[in-house]
Amino acid sequence: MVLGGGIGFAPLRPVVKYVAANRQAYGRLNVLYGARSSEHFLYKYEISEYSRIPNSKLLLSVDKPEEGWPFYVGFATDLVDYADVDAKNAYAFVCGPEVMMCVGVKKLLERGFRRDRVFVSLERRMRCGIGVCGTCQLGHYFVCRQGPVFRLSDVEDYLFVEGI
Repeated sequence: MVLGGGIGFAPLRPVVKYVAANRQAYGRLNVLYGARSSEHFLYKYEISEYSRIPNSKLLLSVDKPEEGWPFYVGFATDLVDYADVDAKNAYAFVCGPEVMMCVGVKKLLERGFRRDRVFVSLERRMRCGIGVCGTCQLGHYFVCRQGPVFRLSDVEDYLFVEGI
């Protein structure tokens, strides 16, 4: 499963493309993507292609729909409830605003995802990119050096703490 919010979909796109190109090696693919409005979606020119990936499901949402919006209205994290997934055998990749990732991760855990199979992408914490400024420090990790992608089981103790 891929769960992206806003510009957080950018680092998830390669996951979708890779799974699509190597379809025989993977099970069901759920692509869950939400944005403030439809004009805020990245890669608009290819989103419809995701719905044609064999053995996949594309779910889209917006917070503020324009007239005629045919998909879900609400938060990207709400889409987790509609995903077609066997959570005990699945992997999830999550990226977006931190509050969205925290809510999304909690929903994935409620669905039965294993903590070691949920990956979060934390690059929005980075500034200098070389571990000097300390802005990206998350517990004992430096996101720019040891990440930006982490297993939830490795960063969970820090992810849900406000202010770090």
